[in-house]
Amino acid sequence: MTKGLKYGALSLAASALLASSAMAGTITQSNRDTVTGGDAYIISKQLHTANAAAGTVATIGATSLQSYTPTAIPLGTLTDPAFNIASSSGVLTVPANTVLCTAAINGAVVGTYAAGSGTTAVVFQAPAGGSTISNNVAYFFGVDAAADGTCDGIPSAITLTLPQGSTASALTISAGTAATQVIHDTATATVVSTVEEYSASNTGLLDAKIDAADDFLSFTGAVAADVLTTTISRAYTDATVAEATDVWTLTLNSTVALPTVTVTAVDTTTAAAASVTANAADTSWVIVGNAALAADTNTFVTTLTTDGATVIPETTFTSSLSADFSAGTNSGTQAVQTDVAAGNWSIFGYNGTIPHVSVATGTSTVVKLNNASTTDAAVYWTVADNEGNTVSNLQVPSATSGLTGLAAGKGAAWDMADVYAAAVAQNASFGTAFRATVVVPTTPSSVSAVALMQIDGARDRVIPVLHANTSDYMAE
Repeated sequence: MTKGLKYGALSLAASALLASSAMAGTITQSNRDTVTGGDAYIISKQLHTANAAAGTVATIGATSLQSYTPTAIPLGTLTDPAFNIASSSGVLTVPANTVLCTAAINGAVVGTYAAGSGTTAVVFQAPAGGSTISNNVAYFFGVDAAADGTCDGIPSAITLTLPQGSTASALTISAGTAATQVIHDTATATVVSTVEEYSASNTGLLDAKIDAADDFLSFTGAVAADVLTTTISRAYTDATVAEATDVWTLTLNSTVALPTVTVTAVDTTTAAAASVTANAADTSWVIVGNAALAADTNTFVTTLTTDGATVIPETTFTSSLSADFSAGTNSGTQAVQTDVAAGNWSIFGYNGTIPHVSVATGTSTVVKLNNASTTDAAVYWTVADNEGNTVSNLQVPSATSGLTGLAAGKGAAWDMADVYAAAVAQNASFGTAFRATVVVPTTPSSVSAVALMQIDGARDRVIPVLHANTSDYMAE
């Protein structure tokens, strides 16, 4: 009959009553984590999450469970020891020929696997001929395939299956006397850990500036395309970490429709093109890599090309990245990057926004712009009312200068009633309360603005002109 210690078979509370020494032994591991120098068997957290409900199998016997060294046996030696090995999380599987030896190769067997495989606690006991263990001596887990009482030099095939929901597991080895159920030495170590295997970042954003001088048909510098660069990194390169099946999906989203923009993508590390599928609204593109990752750092380049004949709208981009873990017992994809900033397209120059304008009866709003540069500059207005109607890139004569732009070194004022009339000319249902954005295609720091709302029978009010997330109050 197999007789282990109550520590493994019953409860930790029972063992505490019987223990005669403090936890003092050590478990020697193989330093498998080459990034941080940790000793645990490393499992990809993304792969583990994607695994089937059975969990992830870690072969700890060949990696993070090499040997056990007692240090607290009261008399220095223990005859015919019993060993309990308990997992804090996960089932242990132990082949029948697994042993503990005095050396990894040709060492004498001091303990043989006896029972418990398939549970969270297993028992080793002294071989039929008896054995003795001593303090400060390492005892190695191995295989005695020939059943000749010595280790064959083969690492043990003990495995621990980490269940879903667990991020790590520790083993506790207790050595004691089976007959008296007294524990003399205990050692604990984390043998399995999960880590973030993959990460991604947008190292180059979509940030081209729309060129008003080209009627908003291209970006500044006569450029028709803009590029998003996404870097995919595999932080943990240990051999015990399983890679994804190399199916990477990048989803790019725009806040406005871009029906005339062509989207292409390529993994520049492998020079392999990716497939691109747009949604019906032309606001989202699903980009799937078609080649295996060639390195622990890969660069994914997504190019957006305009047609040169359609006005380029201002928009903001976000992106998400996922990896497919659908091979073997795994299921589904895992997010690596979710809804992160991917850049924005804005019109080159000064961009100012008056958050509330009203041209209702008895109310008027005037915006004064100053151009401190040495060159003339155009002025464009985009307005959006409370009902969601938008009219873009209006050029409206100034109420003071009569020009639609700003002369070098000069200022001019615009009556928002004139801007409103220009918007109504394009959209008759445009409302009398709206937000106005003014763009002056010149060096932004050379332009200043102030807005004044006048209400019959009330004091005039200065309205902040918002730009670059700050407010500017400037008047002459």
